[in-house]
Amino acid sequence: MPDFLDALEDELRGRASAPATPSRRRRQAPRHRRLVVMGAAVVAVAVGVAGVVGTGDDRLSLVDRAIAATSGTGVVHWVTVTTDSLDGETGPTGRRTEGWARGSVQHVVSWVSVHGRLRVDLDRRSDGRRVRVWSHGSGGYATEVAPRPDEEDVPTGDPFAAFRDAHVSGRLVELGGGRFRVEPVGGRGARGTTTQTITYELDRTTGLPRRQIIDLRTSPSRTVPRAHHFVTTIRYIRYELLPDSPASRRLLDLLPHPRG
Repeated sequence: MPDFLDALEDELRGRASAPATPSRRRRQAPRHRRLVVMGAAVVAVAVGVAGVVGTGDDRLSLVDRAIAATSGTGVVHWVTVTTDSLDGETGPTGRRTEGWARGSVQHVVSWVSVHGRLRVDLDRRSDGRRVRVWSHGSGGYATEVAPRPDEEDVPTGDPFAAFRDAHVSGRLVELGGGRFRVEPVGGRGARGTTTQTITYELDRTTGLPRRQIIDLRTSPSRTVPRAHHFVTTIRYIRYELLPDSPASRRLLDLLPHPRG
């Protein structure tokens, strides 16, 4: 993996802007004509700005910045720290996750802290049909059918994908302060005896995600007599779009692991 990251960094560092090509000097129009053209341009820009500002829809501008910053051609890269709690009791440590996604292909690596050092605990690659997983516990690989997005209570791939999907389908609800709630498909938060709410917190300047909270509540049932409240908090350390290059695409492959 370090070789892939070094190659990607060298590629980005090696890009230099091409020298400007000298062009023939064009004959300028008379000064009064230039002033008229400039004046018309200023008026046009002013009208356009007034049209945008006049809408007063700050929510849309923040959402648009978020979509622009996280969409496009390339490989999505994210680093997150996830903390879980059950009925008000928080787990001992947060899980550190790094992932890469391009189209339906997603590669996610999870680390755990052991004696102050990070160790790969799970390495997972999905192409939308099959999932190939290496786990430290088994010391080997396993292949399984990829789950549908609506079958996952906590996303195993791109954690910001649900925000973009909700934007396209009109299911984002503004809560204020850069926070948005994702309305479930069909307008219902319940699936059987489970009720789920997803809330995103965005950076109000860049539109990039800062935090995501998945609130899951279960009602008593025949098999589970008690109600439970699960909360998963995802803190975004990094979320970016890498160039669509061979070095970036290699990050979509599983890491090399010894076979158990």
